[in-house]
Amino acid sequence: MARLHGILPAMVTPFTVDDRVDEAATRNLVRSLMDAGVHGLIPTGSTGEFSAMTLDERMRVADVVIEAAGGKVPVLPHTGAVATREVVALSKHAKNSGANGLMIVPPYYEPLSEEEVRAHYAAVAAAVNLPIMLYSIPSCTGFAFRPEFVLRLADEIPSIQYVKDSSGDARALQAMLSALGDRVQVFNGWDTLSFFGLAAGTAGCVWGAANVMPRECVALYDLAVHKQDLKGAKELWARMYPANVFFEREGYVASVKAGATLAGRAVGNPREPIKQLSASKIEELRQLLRPLGILA
Repeated sequence: MARLHGILPAMVTPFTVDDRVDEAATRNLVRSLMDAGVHGLIPTGSTGEFSAMTLDERMRVADVVIEAAGGKVPVLPHTGAVATREVVALSKHAKNSGANGLMIVPPYYEPLSEEEVRAHYAAVAAAVNLPIMLYSIPSCTGFAFRPEFVLRLADEIPSIQYVKDSSGDARALQAMLSALGDRVQVFNGWDTLSFFGLAAGTAGCVWGAANVMPRECVALYDLAVHKQDLKGAKELWARMYPANVFFEREGYVASVKAGATLAGRAVGNPREPIKQLSASKIEELRQLLRPLGILA
């Protein structure tokens, strides 16, 4: 597989009105995102509500997304969990289903040392031979990947090839880019830093907003990276930015799901305890999306 790049949507997980995984809506979402030109797909991550899903549900969603993608774009299911054995089980299933790689958040809740985190990733890599994207989101896990530690992991565990930086800290993202160089590809994972990240040299974005505005996300990447047209990218970003601020401010999963539905991708509501947006907030989001011309 060629090295990952570009816009990799952190996919929402559609649910039915009776709170089951909506497989038909998931397939429709995959097709819509691929039609928009995205460069890969990441199901069952944070935006995909993995922490509110059973292991069987996560495996089934991975199956559906991989099947629907049909090998046209790489699929990297998120297989992170608290217990190493669960991550191994999810990762083995992903490989057997045809996944092209894995995104894995470090175990959360109980504070871990770097040695424990290293052993965790080493166990997964020993069990499953697929490229791994580290998922750094210290606000949720309590664990911050130091660039020096990422380099050590990549040296000791060759399958670690990527890192998604969801620190939300531009200085930390720049430090990661400067330290890792071409050794480990860095993807931005914080919405409002997307333009900065692309201009600074990230390989792309793992981006929940791509469920809402995939063509615009792809266009931003093309302008900033391929065409080196920062003026054009800045002008597009000025129209995209307000909605991305809204997503971060109003509850990410509920906001992105509401935005996807407004854009014509019916994905249902979040799983409780997360509540859907109020009617007034949905209307506010509608007005923020209107300048993009994507409303259904």
